[in-house]
Amino acid sequence: MISRVVLDSNVIISGFLFGGPPARLLEHAVTGTINYFTSF
Repeated sequence: MISRVVLDSNVIISGFLFGGPPARLLEHAVTGTINYFTSF
């Protein structure tokens, strides 16, 4: 099952810089496990 997730800029930056759960969300987004959306 593919989930839909909205990633805001804080989650994206935190995932790149600090790892942890935000990084795991980014990994799922890259592998296609989740559909991700951003807002501007």
